[in-house]
This record gives sequence, structure tokens and C-alpha cells, in this order.
Amino acid sequence: MLAHHSAIGAMRDTSPREDDRLGIVLNLIPAWPQNDTEEDRAAASAVDLVQNRLFADAVIHARYPEEVLSVFERYGVSEAIDVDALAARRQPIDFLGVNYYNINHIEHVGGTESMAPWPGTWGARVVRAPGKLTEMNWGVEPEGLTWMLERIGSEHPGLPLVICENGAAYADVVGPDGSIDDPERTDYVRRHIEAIKVAIDRGVDVRGYFLWSLMDNFEWARGNDKRFGIVRVDFDTMMRTVKSSGVWYRDFLAGETTT
Repeated sequence: MLAHHSAIGAMRDTSPREDDRLGIVLNLIPAWPQNDTEEDRAAASAVDLVQNRLFADAVIHARYPEEVLSVFERYGVSEAIDVDALAARRQPIDFLGVNYYNINHIEHVGGTESMAPWPGTWGARVVRAPGKLTEMNWGVEPEGLTWMLERIGSEHPGLPLVICENGAAYADVVGPDGSIDDPERTDYVRRHIEAIKVAIDRGVDVRGYFLWSLMDNFEWARGNDKRFGIVRVDFDTMMRTVKSSGVWYRDFLAGETTT
């Protein structure tokens, strides 16, 4: 977080253009309780704290939520974190980028302490999302995107938002003629664009949307195993083939079809 604020300050000081817009991208994942119980609500709140609120507060306000400070103390790192230095180095951002893919459904498991991926979320565990899953085993839940955009807009008014990543991995099947029909991906993108429109209609300042991804690529945690692209890449020949989702997205951007 210190590096972020220092970098924004350095770029702002050295930028040759006064109209440059500087920001950061956060991977924000709603954490919703699996059951309407006090234990599950507390577990989901703990996950939200260290997955989302820690970074959003530190980036936007150069401070940590009070609950995070207690987590730092429990893990013995509070003395290494200088909250005064963070506050003194604060640099405002011109926009916040948001990556969104899914919702984490959280339940409390008694007698356990979750260490990964969220240290400090005692007893929290992710459970399977309802309905069909993508190849990443993530639920298709565009309502979470609307919810997250509305929350950011409410908690941090006046901050423009840009969706910097949103998309889905599916096991594409190449037809006899070489075509790839991927209606699940088309449906995923369409529904999430509709979810953004709902947020905009409710007053959230969303400025842009970037689909992940134009082409199948080397996924940082899964290699060539998962395909997110609307253009298929044959990793043996590097041949590119536009999938049916790519045709739909092209027509959508051209105004020739609607969501």
C-alpha cells in the first residue's frame, strides 16, 4: 500500500500530461454468508474484511479498518506496519478499477482457523456456489457485480469505476468445420453487462468495461488449461479462431444486437 501511494505520487509528479488519469485495479469478491446465522455472517464479514475492505480503504483513504489492525496484532505484524506513514503518503486516485468474476459463499466451520487464502478469517470456508459453474468452479452470479459496484459507489462517492476484468472459462469444443460455439460464455458476458447497467441506472459512476479476455492465453495460476478468450488460440499452431461469443460481442459493440 505504501508502494501504491508512492507510485501514484511519482507518476503524478513526472507526468507530462495534466489530464492523465491514475488509478489501481482491485480484485473484489463479494463474501456472502451461506446461511442466515450469526456464525456464517461473522465468517463472511471476516473474509470481506481481508479480501476487499483492507485494500479499498488503504488505497482510497490510506488507512486500514479498525478490525484489520486487530488481525495485524494477532499475527505479530502490527509493529512492522506504520499506519502514520501510510496516511502521510496518501495520494488520491482518479478512478478505481474493479475485477469481478464471482461471489464467495462463506460458511463457518467450528474449531478451525482459516490460513489460506485469508489469514485471520477464523473458521471461514468457501462452499460451492448454487447453479452451474464455470471451468474455474466459480458460480455465474452477475448480481454480485451489481452489489459490489453499488457498495463502492455508496462508501466512496464521487470515485469513477471501471470494470477491468470480467469473463468466464469454459471447455470449448471445436466443431468439424473448425468453429467454436460457446453460448455459455456469451450468456455470462451478456448477463454481467446487464448487471452493470442496473448499477448505472441506480446512480453508480461506471465509466468502462473490459472483457477478459480477447484471446485464450497463459492463465497465471492454471497455464493453458483454462480458456477465457472470445477468440480461440490453438497453442500448437497459434491459429486464432473467433468463437460465437466473439461474434456476439462484436455485434453488441457495433450496436447490431442488444443484451
